[in-house]
Amino acid sequence: MADDLSTRLAAIEKKVDELTKELMTDRADSLRARLEELEVRANLLAKNARDEAAPMLEALRNGVLDARGMVEQARDSAGDTLKSASDRFGSTVDDLRGRLEEASQKIRPKGNDD
Repeated sequence: MADDLSTRLAAIEKKVDELTKELMTDRADSLRARLEELEVRANLLAKNARDEAAPMLEALRNGVLDARGMVEQARDSAGDTLKSASDRFGSTVDDLRGRLEEASQKIRPKGNDD
């Protein structure tokens, strides 16, 4: 009877080991499948993020280019404005010089040509 119990106990232990290995294999397979599913979802999320970010990045690039164009236009316009103001200032100074000479001529005593 002891031999019979030992044999039966050994058979039960063997069956427990087999079931444990099968359970671990099933668990590993389940975990592997879950990991693959998560990898697929992560790749889809990354693709969606890239797809959503692409138009925003394009708009940002266009905004930078527009801003650069505006700065260049403002710089050119400022240069033109400065040139125009300088020309008007020169013209005004010339006009004042002419008027001062005229006024000087008018207030000089006649016959006194210095």
